[in-house]
Amino acid sequence: MRTKQSDTRIHPDYTKRVKVSYSIEYTEKDEAINSKLSNLKKLECLDLESMVKYMFDLRQLNKFNINLYTITTLDGQWISEDYANDVERYVDTKQGELLLKSNSVIRQSMEAMAEELNQYKEFIKLYNSEEIFKKYLKDGKHI
Repeated sequence: MRTKQSDTRIHPDYTKRVKVSYSIEYTEKDEAINSKLSNLKKLECLDLESMVKYMFDLRQLNKFNINLYTITTLDGQWISEDYANDVERYVDTKQGELLLKSNSVIRQSMEAMAEELNQYKEFIKLYNSEEIFKKYLKDGKHI
């Protein structure tokens, strides 16, 4: 398998090249990664942009244990490594805010409907209309 790497210079004055490798690991199921790593799948990415795209694709496909890795080498020598684990659990802040706002509106609407329903029930009891209401429902006139 060919390792994909971006090729970037640290600074224009440097003659040595830096290589940054990007990869993603994930599992198909919501399970612990086994000791032999046989349930772990790996994707090599060309650059940071494609790694982020693959991450979102994997999240949309409901994959698990999504881990992102970058390894930086200078002339084949390791310089640094960075990673983010379990990114399927991260939520976009803007998306999260919209979801909370939407849930709040739905909750308020449901509370208002429950209150209105309780008022109808009280009205029916107050005017001894329970039997009439049951007959109304039975006759199917409410449809």
